[in-house]
Amino acid sequence: MRTRATESGPADGWRGARIGAETRDAHRRAAWRVQAEVDIGEPGLPRVTLLFLLLALLMTLIEFSRFGTSPTVLELTEAGGSSLGAIANGSWWKLLAANLLHSGIGHLAMNVFVIYLMGRWLEHFVGRLVTVGVIVWSALLASGGSILIDDASVTIGASGVGFGLVGCALAVDPRARTAVGVIARQLAIVNVIGTFVIPGISIGGHLGGLVGGALVGLVAWRRGVVQPPEVEQEVGADVGGPRRGGLAILFAVGSVLVAVLAVGPRVLPDGAAELRGSIVAPLLGSRIEAAADESAGGDLSIDCERTDDPRVYGCAVTESEGARSTLRVEFARTDLWTLR
Repeated sequence: MRTRATESGPADGWRGARIGAETRDAHRRAAWRVQAEVDIGEPGLPRVTLLFLLLALLMTLIEFSRFGTSPTVLELTEAGGSSLGAIANGSWWKLLAANLLHSGIGHLAMNVFVIYLMGRWLEHFVGRLVTVGVIVWSALLASGGSILIDDASVTIGASGVGFGLVGCALAVDPRARTAVGVIARQLAIVNVIGTFVIPGISIGGHLGGLVGGALVGLVAWRRGVVQPPEVEQEVGADVGGPRRGGLAILFAVGSVLVAVLAVGPRVLPDGAAELRGSIVAPLLGSRIEAAADESAGGDLSIDCERTDDPRVYGCAVTESEGARSTLRVEFARTDLWTLR
């Protein structure tokens, strides 16, 4: 090894080699780093992101051990898939569990890749508490969006959380001055296009997760004022910071919603049945209309109402010619509904 000479004598060769290796590593890391105007340093160990991924992996492995790597719709509902029937039957915990399940190995691998790639940078940028808020709110709104928008009978997957991480990054760094914003902008373009192009994708789940993450970024983060690149600035320029009041409100409201979903309608007052019916009835009517129009090509108007049994709905069907009929819709314990 080469030893550098000084006026005070030869320097420690091992120390010189170590300094050289550290210098080479620093240059290598700089080459790998995303080019951005503001250097926020290299991300460390993303503990919150990894904890969520480990939980999703564990739940998915349990699902695969019971139903295999290609579960059917009925098996997905049993495992904990999100659906309109989960609301009708009071199995609200499935709106949370659905974010931890997957329909196959490829589905799992893609979500793990996106969540880790985005999560490690976002957690480094905004901190662990904000990252927890992003995961909770994007999971909640992903399940809600899938029920409101999608026609599918059941949806699962952690991609809503991945979209939430991207949405938060876009909100805290909309001009892509840092690596967080650059990566988020690239992922957003690719994933949003894929959402509307690739068949079988939960559009409501992805958009709901994106909105949930952006909401947390707007409420819980104060954007800093970054100088333009031609103005000299020190590394670590002001890129913002958490809004403690906004973060506290998000955690308080989110904790209540998570508790209600985890326990179910038992914790709600006597009006919970009407509330459940007011949510399920219009969505059920639109689902039946869409299915009827797709299969028969007719023009139907369907209005549903809850009966005394919270799992049974009566629906009035009006055809384009004015003819009227009735349907009886029952939600089985599997959360799937049948017409009678």
